[in-house]
Amino acid sequence: MKAFRYRLQAVQRLRDRHEHEATEHYAGALNQRAQASQRLDAAERELAANQAECSRLLDEGVPAGDLRHQQAFGSRLQDQCQAAATQLDQAEAHLNQALGLMVTARRESEAVQKHHDRAQSGHQMEQQREEQKWLDDLPASRTAPGLLG
Repeated sequence: MKAFRYRLQAVQRLRDRHEHEATEHYAGALNQRAQASQRLDAAERELAANQAECSRLLDEGVPAGDLRHQQAFGSRLQDQCQAAATQLDQAEAHLNQALGLMVTARRESEAVQKHHDRAQSGHQMEQQREEQKWLDDLPASRTAPGLLG
């Protein structure tokens, strides 16, 4: 029997490696998105705490300068929230792009694998046909004149 040899083995390895790299890239994008989300959550909590502090100071009737100072700090926190929200949007866009690349790489890898499976199946069928032909010819060769001795 002849061993199966896949002619597109190099293509298959390349597609598998491309799929692996795309999956790693997607995992990195997921991590970046999670970190950006955590930064936004932390900034929003800090902003909410500052707003609560401003309300408390206002209720206590503290001097206007102290209140303005706290509000200015709140303004900087709001800027941080907006920057974190922008980073989160960018991380989500990057994640979506990475997902698209991963899906495309997976499809390409599956297509090559499907071709490999079909080629291997065809090879096995051909081997079985040759073996059956050999088995079918075996009785005829035993009864051929000159073999009986």
